[in-house]
Amino acid sequence: MTELTEKWAKELGVEPNGKNTVFEPRQCTRCFGVGYKGRFAVLESLIINDDLRDAIEHGRSTQELKRIAKEGGFKTMLQRGAQQAMLGTTSIHELQSELSDAM
Repeated sequence: MTELTEKWAKELGVEPNGKNTVFEPRQCTRCFGVGYKGRFAVLESLIINDDLRDAIEHGRSTQELKRIAKEGGFKTMLQRGAQQAMLGTTSIHELQSELSDAM
């Protein structure tokens, strides 16, 4: 386990206080030395609620749409991936290599 960096803490909306840790892969024979077993998807899904629909219909700015989406619970792939790193399902290194375009 390693401490969550300030950048990733910000993505998750938590304080970089030394108590937030992320897991790193360990190689073993069960995972054939890669540190992971199986696969999972890190997805982004935007649910269009009434507030967001209204903002779209009225031509609100991108910044306003993002704010409304966030208030409605929207999480980016990066945020969802960072949550998985804190649970030990993946690592920050893996996220950086797979989601480099989103960073």
